[in-house]
Amino acid sequence: MTPEAEQRIAAKRQALAEAIPKEWRLADVPTPESMPNVIDFCASQLSAEERRITDMPFETLCTHLQSGTLTSRAVVTAFAHRAAVAQQLTSCLTEFLLPSALARADELDAHLAKTGTPVGPLHGLPVSLKDLFYVEGGDTTVGFVAWLGEKATREDEAGVVAMLRKAGAVFYVKTNVPTSMMCAESINNIFGWTRNAHNRLCSAAGSSGGEGTLLSLRGAPLGVGSDIGGSIRLPASVAGVWGLKVTPGRFSTDGVRRILPGQVLVPAVVGPMANSLGALQVFTQLALADQPWLRDPSVVELPWRPVTLAPKLVLGLLVSDGVVHPQPPIEKALREVAEAMRDAGHEVIEFTPPDHGQALALWLGIMCQTGGEQIHDLIEEGGETLIDEVAEMIGAAKGERPAITIAEAYDQAETLHEFRAEYEQAWNETATQSECGRPMDGLLMPNTGVVCWKRGGTVYHGYTPVGNVLHYPSVSMPLATAEPLPKPARDDFLSSVDEEAYEAYDPSMVKGMPIGIQLMGRRFQEEKVLAMAQVVEAAVRQRQALQMAASL
Repeated sequence: MTPEAEQRIAAKRQALAEAIPKEWRLADVPTPESMPNVIDFCASQLSAEERRITDMPFETLCTHLQSGTLTSRAVVTAFAHRAAVAQQLTSCLTEFLLPSALARADELDAHLAKTGTPVGPLHGLPVSLKDLFYVEGGDTTVGFVAWLGEKATREDEAGVVAMLRKAGAVFYVKTNVPTSMMCAESINNIFGWTRNAHNRLCSAAGSSGGEGTLLSLRGAPLGVGSDIGGSIRLPASVAGVWGLKVTPGRFSTDGVRRILPGQVLVPAVVGPMANSLGALQVFTQLALADQPWLRDPSVVELPWRPVTLAPKLVLGLLVSDGVVHPQPPIEKALREVAEAMRDAGHEVIEFTPPDHGQALALWLGIMCQTGGEQIHDLIEEGGETLIDEVAEMIGAAKGERPAITIAEAYDQAETLHEFRAEYEQAWNETATQSECGRPMDGLLMPNTGVVCWKRGGTVYHGYTPVGNVLHYPSVSMPLATAEPLPKPARDDFLSSVDEEAYEAYDPSMVKGMPIGIQLMGRRFQEEKVLAMAQVVEAAVRQRQALQMAASL
């Protein structure tokens, strides 16, 4: 790390700390060891009215803002205060844009008072954004020192950011990511490591880990992340929030800072994260109503389509991907979701997919086509050192992992097509397993093989890249909390990573941690995936209510 880089980092950290009003700064920040879980502590730092506002369901909050029974200034202030506390406890933020946010809130309040009409469906609503979106007045570093100080303008805003602003959203914070967004952590040299609010000794995952942690502390009513290999679903899973990964070409990716421009085989997508499924649906409807295909040529012209589900759904169940068997609490949670669906009258069938190990290898090869050349160049330009987690993927130095040839890239594309065709066939053939003769409507599976992990610990994220490889939409559903189940005796390990995940399982560490379940659908079926998720959530809550009643 060069002295200049250290100075730039120190200046940015100081600016971020000083952006938090003095009256919101914690006099004494409890250590992670003394207070691992800070969910309740964060809430305790707010006034009763601020807690009431930030604890409101998304739909209720929007209704109050639309009618004027709550002002945007009051709502933005409440969420900004909660976000400020969250930042001091977990290092989840990269930008704190309170002055411009309050000015925007005042404009919206004045507009509503004068006209009696909100500017849009999200009138006055604070929305958090992952630090890859350009937002007026803020840096967009993606964790690179080289990009510090490059303030965005209103003209830089595009895609979903422009859509959200038009709908009435107020941008007040941006959230932390790993350097380059190319690992399952959220850590960089500028802003440090984002911690999990449920256990600050554990990871918030990545690359939308800042969003996940902020939402878990209810420091935002709606956030926007991105996903190229699980970057929405992994953080949502360990944070206990909802997250939607869409089909490439459904939402615009204009207005984002790109790390791998031109990589189109498995492109990154943007998507919503929130504490409710309804918020994901509202975001999706707004994004499509904005007709992004008229401006972004990568978007398919496909407006929102209302979905009528079959009375009896057919869901596939994938407990293990054949590479890493999920730790006991994840398997138990997944099987209980399947039982809840069966109890509700739906059909759940075991699904044997094509080789998920091949999908993971394909994904990794595509991510590393250039050997990380762009990332290494930016690290050198900024005078910093590459974080270990990204170095493991692309090499610690430029050239350590060589770029592939054009012929090898063609081979990747052909192999990718063949894998997708094989998966479509396997999906279609589930019609022979179901009682109704229909192929499965969706697939239930883990988000990860590991409940939680400390930095440098064992993590397996192979359950999410398959959705990116297939271009399938997927939603992470916060449906369970980990129980400290005993470690079963095993010697039939599927791989070396499977054995590592088994050995890393610590019942005392996972106790009370969130478990997200993944529901995957077929390409461009976002509406159906969201509708199915609503059915699954209702079935799980009904089963939980019956179990609780029976225990009384």
